[in-house]
Amino acid sequence: MKFERTRVGDVLRLERWPVNPDPMLEYVAIGVRSFGKGIFHYESVPGNKLGSLRFFEVRANRLVISNIKGWEGAIAISSTDDAGCLASNRFLTYVPQDERIDVSWARWYFLSEPGLELIQKASPGSADRNRTLAMERFDALVIPLPPIEEQRSQIARIDAVADVASSLRKRRDDLIAALLPAALNEAFGDLG
Repeated sequence: MKFERTRVGDVLRLERWPVNPDPMLEYVAIGVRSFGKGIFHYESVPGNKLGSLRFFEVRANRLVISNIKGWEGAIAISSTDDAGCLASNRFLTYVPQDERIDVSWARWYFLSEPGLELIQKASPGSADRNRTLAMERFDALVIPLPPIEEQRSQIARIDAVADVASSLRKRRDDLIAALLPAALNEAFGDLG
């Protein structure tokens, strides 16, 4: 496969839409789970309960990276469900500079072994809380960049595998949830 090598900052652009939370309005903040497990939402709180961090509006279809946990795969794509939520300044949100990169491909690449290794190298420090990914270091990373058609083909294959894995995980969790009550009923059902 033929591909170019390029700096992240040449194909992805940091995008932030500042929000000054109104103390009287309710807001939902996001977080990003490690190990590629996606975005989650905190409970809605009034603006005066958000804390002293700076906040930005989340928009759909953005590459979202936790600058404090990116090194362990806190990397996701925002969805329409996330749009309108708030992200603190601890999250970096990126959009393509042009048509050369798909943010879904970037997500999967940075969750792969070579991609995560780059994120880890750009997040120096010895203790978890000190391993911060700076925008400048992320922008300077050099990544392989297949043609956009190849990126989309890879995304389709990876998404299909991820869907199967998710389905299997759900079936496993449902089975585990059913086994214990069944075992308890079998062991103690007649003792009632």
